[in-house]
Amino acid sequence: MSELLRATGLVSGYGRIEALHGVDVSVDAGQAVTVIGPNGAGKSTLLRTLAGLSRPWRGTVEFDGTDVTRWPAEQRARVGLVFVPEGRHVFAGLTVEENLRLGGYAADRAAAGLDAVYDLFPALVARRRQPAGTLSGGEQQMVAIGRGLMSRPRLLLLDEPSLGLAPQAVRLVTDALVELAVRGTTLVLVEQSASVAFRVAQRGHLMERGELVASGPVGRLSEDPRVVRAYLGGPVG
Repeated sequence: MSELLRATGLVSGYGRIEALHGVDVSVDAGQAVTVIGPNGAGKSTLLRTLAGLSRPWRGTVEFDGTDVTRWPAEQRARVGLVFVPEGRHVFAGLTVEENLRLGGYAADRAAAGLDAVYDLFPALVARRRQPAGTLSGGEQQMVAIGRGLMSRPRLLLLDEPSLGLAPQAVRLVTDALVELAVRGTTLVLVEQSASVAFRVAQRGHLMERGELVASGPVGRLSEDPRVVRAYLGGPVG
């Protein structure tokens, strides 16, 4: 696999609060990577910094060999580095299909992109003329992911896609992300749910207090005592 994303020595935060302390992370093309960790660990800050929504205080971000550290989010999105934020953020008054078409606007995506999203999320087909604000939380999350896919991402950054969803919706969204990973879509998935993260990703990182404290294939990471104790219900001792 060829390396698509590399972040080196990322230091970032909000105001005077430093949330990332020299983080190094890389993602190969076609790889699904997850970052798990508790609230306040810096996971969302990492994604926002990779996406260009937060400018790093120090460090660099390279995408496909180009230094994009100073690029704004919209410029990164145009070259395929696409962010699906926590909280869904659909345009409530627009229909499902209008939301999706907005995602494909810059990439000039039309019927082919819609067909691909509806194939991945068949539940949206019957909702395509419905205002997105009237959908369930799970359906809104499908719209948010679909909108990101409409922009033809080369790398999709997903922030807590299972957060606040009912169990059935979590299963449907997770199944779709597994399918994307199987198809070779390059993903970086931030999750508090290790069970979701480890179903989707091939490689994972445990983040605590702004640092990556454990990394490796998800099979090995799932056996790390810190992960077992905190996320998989294992014994403390």
